[in-house]
Amino acid sequence: MITAWYVIVSLMLIIYVVLDGRNFGAGMLHRFVARTPEERRQVIAAIGPLWSWHEVWLVGFGGTLMAAFPRLMASAFSGYYLALFLILYCLILRGVSLEVGGHTEDGLWQKLWDFVFSAANLLLAVLFGAAAGNVGRGVPIDANGDFSMAFFTNFRVRGNVGLLDWYTVSVALFTVVLLAAHGATYLELKTEGPVHDRSASYARQLWLGVLPLLVAVSFESWIVRPAVLHSALRNPLCWVGVVVIGISGLEQFHDSCTQLRVSLNQACAFSGEIC
Repeated sequence: MITAWYVIVSLMLIIYVVLDGRNFGAGMLHRFVARTPEERRQVIAAIGPLWSWHEVWLVGFGGTLMAAFPRLMASAFSGYYLALFLILYCLILRGVSLEVGGHTEDGLWQKLWDFVFSAANLLLAVLFGAAAGNVGRGVPIDANGDFSMAFFTNFRVRGNVGLLDWYTVSVALFTVVLLAAHGATYLELKTEGPVHDRSASYARQLWLGVLPLLVAVSFESWIVRPAVLHSALRNPLCWVGVVVIGISGLEQFHDSCTQLRVSLNQACAFSGEIC
């Protein structure tokens, strides 16, 4: 029964990250791919209809965690008190910026909420990435199952650890790049014209950056928690995930190389015309 509840909780969290993660990425990039109010409306239209529905999975995750693992819920909320409130504030700011940013045509008003929207999505990606890093590194739980950590201490992964250290920051960086690539791919599918072209360009560049960061974070995880990595490698589902990631990475790498080849050919043709 415990395993079944664990699977349900994990599935809810994974679905939330996949669905709302693309909104995080699109929000981080919207100031780069959209340069006019009309283009901005394309990005908002791609995110707008379902962004609040995706948060239902996060609410369901919290409710299921409270029902199935109340002790874990209590310890996590007390230990991550500051980080959870930052996540809550960022979710509120993201929703407000989506709803009120386009209500007036004033340029300063729109720029303000565009900045808030981008900053909130970026900080959400950082916070969720750092949370994943904390789970991978582990937290100092006492005999009662409680823990309390400062936001950061000496940036080490041993001893008096904080929410942020060199490992959790690197996982947060990887999460930002990964979700940005996810969001760029989503905008590439949902937009057209210049926004589509810029999104496709960012997607190719970001996916090329995901692979080396994944290797680096995996190596760091082996240093920080070697037992967890060894256990994962003995799990058949882990290898299924590795195969899926490898196939996806090769496809993105092939697309990027193809586009790079086309760009080089165009540059050579242009140089020949000048000569």
